[in-house]
Order: sequence, then structure tokens, then C-alpha cells
Amino acid sequence: MGLPSLRTLLPRHSTNDLARARLLCFPFAGGAARVYFEWASFLPDIDVCPVELAGRGFRSDEPPESDLQRLADELATALAPLFDRPVALFGHSLGARLAFQIARREPRVCGLIASGAKAPFLGRKRLVSTMPRDELVREITALGGSPPEVLADRQLMDEFVLPLLRADFRLAEYEAPAGATVGCPIHVLAATDDREVSLEEAAAWKRCTTGAYQLVEVPGGGHFFVVTRTQEVLAAVRGALDSIVR
Repeated sequence: MGLPSLRTLLPRHSTNDLARARLLCFPFAGGAARVYFEWASFLPDIDVCPVELAGRGFRSDEPPESDLQRLADELATALAPLFDRPVALFGHSLGARLAFQIARREPRVCGLIASGAKAPFLGRKRLVSTMPRDELVREITALGGSPPEVLADRQLMDEFVLPLLRADFRLAEYEAPAGATVGCPIHVLAATDDREVSLEEAAAWKRCTTGAYQLVEVPGGGHFFVVTRTQEVLAAVRGALDSIVR
């Protein structure tokens, strides 16, 4: 199968011709592009581009990818035409680790905003992707972010949700080499009460760039603060873009 088209990768995207920069947004495990659909109205001078990965949202009929290196190669190539103006990357949790791999492949990336994620050379305390079904469901429930009605629908979970999440967790379990870096600035967003990612684990992103680095603490919101503290996240994103794109 060939590379996905930009129309496939960027559903409901309408190019902002007056934008001074583009922001490519990558979702968390199990998340879809729609998480970022409203961001354009809060960043009017930025061309916000929510990226839809296979297996969800508008691409739910496609099998999800489970190899982070292969996915990063594919996306770096497919998204290359967007670099006719400055491009920054935003990713939350899994999305941040994916964005880092894309930035390693694409030197034109002018900045990376890593949200709710451990530094990419840090592994998980336990492998989630290979957990037995019931244990995996308990893990997902504890993480939060999944509606109770979805968790209670066994057929939906077994046929769609769990296969997608297993693939996404395999992506997230990839550990970058300890010395892997990018040359662009990295801005890190971390919730003060995130039980999945400690402030120390978030701060370790400093070792992943030869450029500028900044850590912004978001007060509360849990691991999915990108959804529960959207206004605080957008304010931090605005600040990061203002320093990245002058």
C-alpha cells in the first residue's frame, strides 16, 4: 500500500493561507484527529493540521500501524509538501514520541511541543500492549479518557478498541536511543498530577535537543490534560510558537 495522501492524513483541514506557520498535531494512544479540530479558532495565525493516523476517526477502516519507526518514515515523507512555511509539531503522550521521531527525520521542523510524555529514551515500567484482555481493560480504565459506555460494550472493545490500543501501545513502547537528539527547540508540557508521567520524566526531554528547551507545568488535569485543561494547553502552545516562529 502506498503513502496516504494529505487529504487522508488531514481530514477537515482547511489551509490558512495567512498563517505564519503550520502546527502538525499528533494524537495520544487511541485518540483521533478530532481532538484538535477546534484549535484553529484559538490560533488564528497558525495553520493547525490535526493528523489522522490509521485505524481511527476518518481512517477507521484501515489497520493501525504498530511499528513506530515505519510510521515515522511514512509520515515524514507524506507530510513533506507542508514545509512551504515554518512547521512545528505538537504531540500528546504517544503523539509526542511519534513527533520526535518525525523531527529526527525532517530537519526543517522548527520546533517540537511534547505534551504529557516521558522523554523518548525512557521506557514504560511494564509492557501494556501484551497484557491479557481483562488486565488491559483495567489498565485503560485506570488511565481514564475512555467513556464508561465504551468500556462496558464488550463487542466494541474486542473488535475495535482493544486492537487499536494494543497497536498504539506497541508504538509508545518503542525506546529511542539514549543519545538521539533533534536540533530544533523542544517545549515540554507536563501536568502536576499526571500519574503516568512524572515531572522528572518529562524534564528528561532536555537531553533530546541540541537547541533551546523549556518545561511548562500545567496545574492539574491528569494524564489527559490536553483535553481537560485545553485553555491552559493552548496558552502554552501559543507561548511556545511565539518563541519558535518569530
